[in-house]
Amino acid sequence: MDPSEARVREWMTAEPVTVSAATPIEAAVTLMTEYGFHHLPVIEDERPVGMLGLRQATRQTPGRTAIGLGP
Repeated sequence: MDPSEARVREWMTAEPVTVSAATPIEAAVTLMTEYGFHHLPVIEDERPVGMLGLRQATRQTPGRTAIGLGP
């Protein structure tokens, strides 16, 4: 496929894994680790309100490394 002709719909994740703002950080880190994601969309009332990054989340989670595993 020629990248100059590619469209987002051909590369996007149609049913992304998401979290809510109320999701515990540890649960979000676990999801990212299990699925191999570096970011998760944060959803409120079925609308995106932000993105959570793995690096950001692990800074808030004592005892976790940048890849979400124990020390």
